[in-house]
Amino acid sequence: MIHQNWGKLVCEHFANKNLELPNIGDFVNGEVVACAPFGIWLDIHCGVPALLEIIQLDIQNFKPEDYPEWMPKIGEKFDAVVVVVKNKEIRLTQNFIFQNSCRLG
Repeated sequence: MIHQNWGKLVCEHFANKNLELPNIGDFVNGEVVACAPFGIWLDIHCGVPALLEIIQLDIQNFKPEDYPEWMPKIGEKFDAVVVVVKNKEIRLTQNFIFQNSCRLG
């Protein structure tokens, strides 16, 4: 389910967190803190929310056309790779993981 108050959920979850920003290319694991119409907000334990957009989900497991009918639950965990770190904006992808596993496999 898309959280109508996803902005509030994200702000409340990250209030008073210490900043330890990741680097581009870092592999991270995060827990869902809110679902928005355009993607999933994750806590990757760096002090700010990380956005995994719908189009960046691993298409082998999650099809964009299934969203928003399919929605992860709060607390569900996702692996991803950091692709943007700009000020306090962090964006993630799972497509990188799939592409590299195909090349290596």
